[in-house]
Amino acid sequence: MIFAKLNTSIKRQLFVALASFTLFLCVSYTGVAVLIAYVTEDTVLESILNHEAKHLQEHYTKTATWKQPRMGFMQMVPSLEQLAEPLKSEVQEANQHNRTRAEVFTHEQTHFHVMRLSKDSQGPYLVAEVSPFLVVGNLSKNLADFMMFVAIFMLAGALLLAYRLAKHIAAPLVQLNEEIKDGINNQLHGKFTASQRVDEIGFLAQTLSQSLQSLQAALQRESLFTRDISHELRTPVTIIKNLLQTDSKANWSQDDRQLLSASMTEIDQTLTILLALARAENLALEQTNLQAHLEHAILNLEKTAQAHQRQFSLEFDEAMFEKNIFVMANPTLLTLLFNNLLNNALFHGGQQVLIRIRIDADQLMIANTIHASSPTQTSGFTHGKNLLTRIAQALEWSIEFQHSANYFEVRVGFNSIS
Repeated sequence: MIFAKLNTSIKRQLFVALASFTLFLCVSYTGVAVLIAYVTEDTVLESILNHEAKHLQEHYTKTATWKQPRMGFMQMVPSLEQLAEPLKSEVQEANQHNRTRAEVFTHEQTHFHVMRLSKDSQGPYLVAEVSPFLVVGNLSKNLADFMMFVAIFMLAGALLLAYRLAKHIAAPLVQLNEEIKDGINNQLHGKFTASQRVDEIGFLAQTLSQSLQSLQAALQRESLFTRDISHELRTPVTIIKNLLQTDSKANWSQDDRQLLSASMTEIDQTLTILLALARAENLALEQTNLQAHLEHAILNLEKTAQAHQRQFSLEFDEAMFEKNIFVMANPTLLTLLFNNLLNNALFHGGQQVLIRIRIDADQLMIANTIHASSPTQTSGFTHGKNLLTRIAQALEWSIEFQHSANYFEVRVGFNSIS
């Protein structure tokens, strides 16, 4: 079927537009042609009646008597009262409007033209039964099947022509669309076929080609930047961390060593988060067990606390781990979010920090106490919150921070999967 091939929107729209315009022209032209035919038919009949009426009036002027018309389909009625119904009623109505002519259709499918031959409304009248001479009506009856066949044939031809025109007009756009799809999926850098055209489609193809090439070049530069920064920054960070752990003879105070260690940890965490957010594979969401990642983050927190000789207490309801909660998240970003939330609570909460964890149906709360007697390093605190916000946005979650002089709380909102 022809219509089954209309599988693109631009083809369909062009076909509908052209077919509608063609049908509109056909119907309009047919209506005008029929109107002209009816007007021509009435004009011819009126001319015949005028010619015969003039002949009868000339005879009356010479002889003072009215004679019968020469044509068999006409007759002369001497007075209004002698007119048969419904001719009489129609003629009386015409006289009331000062018209000397009347056109009457009867229930017997006959058609009469009536003309008054004098100024006196009582008569005489020239009556013509013109049913046999209605060319338009007779043709529509005798040639109805033929005209219907011609109409269907012309309509089919018009629709076929509209389809071919729509296909021809849309072909460059359809081809450009397919080449764009291939270029995105296969990372092609060649020019589009339509770029050789000298019309608007050619300009569009050239612009799209340049835009796609620029976009691919930018993505390539971003990929190289991610690779380079991962290699170039991680290496010196690792070296400095190793020196901090091995060089115990360095002339540094405990506060300096703590500040340097915290700074290096912050750099390491920041670098990990930025690299994770830069990779496209870390933005894909999948069904993930929330409690499993939280348990893993708690185990990592214990190792971190031992490595940095910090003490903490953990408070949570064990019942929250009995029922698994599944969410749409990226495992890598979810792990980074939990690790950073707990590590921030550990490092910014003081030496004897109390960390509280609570999970509701659609919200996770992690809070920690802050002891004023144990000042902690808070450099980069605002930057850390911004990174956590970016992770939440990548997960399509919400995150809120509430803090006071001795208490800090983070609320993470998520949509659980039933």
